[in-house]
Amino acid sequence: MRRAAERLRGRFPADALELLLASETDPQDVALLCAQQGLFASDRLVVVEGIDAWVKPRRAGRLDPVVAYLQDPSPGTVLLLIADAPADPRKPVWPDDDPLLKAVRKAGGKESVLRFDAPKSAAFARQEAERVGLAFDPEAMARFTDLLGDRPDEITRELEKLSTYGPDGPVDVGLVEAMVAARHDDAPWALLDCVTERDRRGAIGELSRLMAGDAEPHRVLPQLTRHVELVRRTVELGEQGRPSREALAKELGVAPFRAGKMLAALGVWSPADASRALSRMHEADAALKGMSRMPPALVLERAVAESL
Repeated sequence: MRRAAERLRGRFPADALELLLASETDPQDVALLCAQQGLFASDRLVVVEGIDAWVKPRRAGRLDPVVAYLQDPSPGTVLLLIADAPADPRKPVWPDDDPLLKAVRKAGGKESVLRFDAPKSAAFARQEAERVGLAFDPEAMARFTDLLGDRPDEITRELEKLSTYGPDGPVDVGLVEAMVAARHDDAPWALLDCVTERDRRGAIGELSRLMAGDAEPHRVLPQLTRHVELVRRTVELGEQGRPSREALAKELGVAPFRAGKMLAALGVWSPADASRALSRMHEADAALKGMSRMPPALVLERAVAESL
């Protein structure tokens, strides 16, 4: 999804781009902005990230201005609406009969709505390795996917690094350990434990300690987001009865030791609170990618404080 958005953005000059965050922008303001004619560019792109915020919860008539605009859109304006896919495919955020989707399809044709499923880490890593021309020993690929989990951006970045600096032959475990593990085995465990226990004061303290060192916000945030997703899945499973450590490890795809620590989330998190925290992490991700002028460390600190 991010690649598709970047390819589209690459077709427009910087002064023809408008980048908005749905959680901070009303649909009516988006419609008015799109209807305005650009001052210095004949064609322009308006990007609205995280439009899930417009429908959770949805207020009656809130999307009407955007739907009305799409009935008669400005010919020189491209409107890109980006929604995160739901974690549970049985509960789609954007069903096919949604009025906004129907308006987009009517205005731009059937291909104007693109859906991207989150890739499975192992299959995606093999696909990306083939794309960049890398061959892996089976053991090396298993270690690689174990280190990176289900973070597609990190998988692609590390494979491109291996392709650039690695040897001509197959990638072995030693090379993965040397070039990948050094960065990804140092997860901020103390911070993640505080998040599991919903200890706001402890989490802010650990985050401050990390930021005072060599930690970078855009490296810490994906680890936090992944962990909050594990918290959400843990408490959802807990609604059906407290799982054993081994059963939880199998469901989450983590080591039993880590699954045992995840059990501390039960009783202090609700599924709704965990889902809101996950949405807040996605908002912070958009902010770190240019949707906010706030210092990155402050973006991360606010996201943590407002999630716990």
